[in-house]
Amino acid sequence: MRLATALLAASAVSFGALAISAPARATAFITTICTETASGGCVQELPVGGTTVTVASDGEAPFDPFGAGYDTSDGIQLDAQWVPKKTIGWNQLPNSNTWVLPACDGSGSCENGKVDEPIGEWRVPDQALSVNLAIFKIREADGSLSDVIKMFNSNGGVDVTFDSSPGGAVPEVSTWALMLLGVGVTGAMLRRRTALAVA
Repeated sequence: MRLATALLAASAVSFGALAISAPARATAFITTICTETASGGCVQELPVGGTTVTVASDGEAPFDPFGAGYDTSDGIQLDAQWVPKKTIGWNQLPNSNTWVLPACDGSGSCENGKVDEPIGEWRVPDQALSVNLAIFKIREADGSLSDVIKMFNSNGGVDVTFDSSPGGAVPEVSTWALMLLGVGVTGAMLRRRTALAVA
C-alpha cells in the first residue's frame, strides 16, 4: 500500500511538472547574457524587442562603461520612455536615462564595497513584451551569479528590475513547478496520514 502511494505521488509530481512547465516555458525565458572577465566587466543589450535596455556589470577592475566619471559597480541605460520606480542608491547621470551604482560605498571601500546593493526598478508604460517574463543572468568570471535582470509585463506596461545582490541561483521555471507540486503532494500525504492515525 505504501509503495503504491509513493509511486502514485511520484507519477503525479512528474505529470504535474510536465503539465505546468510546458505553458510556462512558452511565456518565459531565462538566459545568461554575459560573463564578467576577471579584469573587466561586461556590457550587453537585452535581447527583447520593443524597447532598448543595455546593462553593465563590472569585474574587479575600475569600470565606467557609461561615462559616469567614477568607478561603477553596475549600470543600466534605457531609452527615453522609461521612468524610474525605485532607484535609491542608483545615480542618474546628467542629461541621460542612464543609472549607475557607484563601486565605492562612501567609507573608502571600493570594488563592490556594498554587501547588499539596492535593486533598481524602472517602468515603461504602454508597452508589452512578446513573453510575460524574461530573466537575464550575468555571471562572475568563476561562474557564480553576479546580477539578475528581470523584464516582465505589468499593468499595461513593462517593468525591469536590476538585482545586483541576487545571493543565489535563479531556478528554471520547470524547477519551480516541480518544487511546488512536491510540496503540495507531501502536504496532502501528511494530511491523509494524520487523518488515518486519528481514525
